[in-house]
Amino acid sequence: MGGLLGRVDRLPRQHCAGRHRPPRRPPAGGLTVRCELGELAVVLQSGPTEVAEHLGVAPEPGDVPEPVRDAARTLSRASVFGLAEVRVPDEPDLRAVVAVGEGGGVRVRVRGAEVEVEVVRPDAPWPALVGCLPKLDPAAGCEVTVPTRELAEARAESAERDQAADWLAYELKQREVPTDDARAVADLLACADGTAARLAVAYRNGTGEFLRWRHEVEVHHSPTGRSAVIPESPDDTFTLVAPADTYLLGKTLQEYLEDLTRPSE
Repeated sequence: MGGLLGRVDRLPRQHCAGRHRPPRRPPAGGLTVRCELGELAVVLQSGPTEVAEHLGVAPEPGDVPEPVRDAARTLSRASVFGLAEVRVPDEPDLRAVVAVGEGGGVRVRVRGAEVEVEVVRPDAPWPALVGCLPKLDPAAGCEVTVPTRELAEARAESAERDQAADWLAYELKQREVPTDDARAVADLLACADGTAARLAVAYRNGTGEFLRWRHEVEVHHSPTGRSAVIPESPDDTFTLVAPADTYLLGKTLQEYLEDLTRPSE
């Protein structure tokens, strides 16, 4: 897959927010077209059914309107997909797909009855996908790796309690997570405004089969900024909890894609 998107280098992990990141190129390559749900339904007839299901729009037959004809063509040929779900309190949920392949790229965003279709760089799907998130700086703090099972149990135990962050730290310590790590995780996962998102990757192989990677990235707003919960891949025995900058999210999605498309041994 390195030849299709360009390989994201596996850089040494640095542990604290505020670290230097390489500059990112802009994701968009064209104007945004706003269309009706009915028009999008016609566009989606040419793409994978899984894309339509993710967007919550049933495909319909018909002639594709001229303004979105290129988008339909890209969806019909795309092999790499990024999928996003974004929930912001008191707003309709946002569902988005970024699709690239054969020199083309498109981003489709659906929020309620609002639809936006935009041409994006075919070699930069992940900045386009991360661009669907509300703009927010990365949270303060350091990234921490913890056992996945213990994190899931601790989050479940603390979710419905008052002062949930303190309870999360307590539950993690009860599961033998070091005190400093438990506190760092709790601070990163403390709830600020209820905004949450999930990012995923998928691949359509040569036979047309749509394959979605089993791990997803969770994104949350903490009181100090944006944070992420990242199951390590391909084995999710451990999970990374970290300040969520664009570089980390894009690097993770690229690694997920590489794991998804790696030939079985």
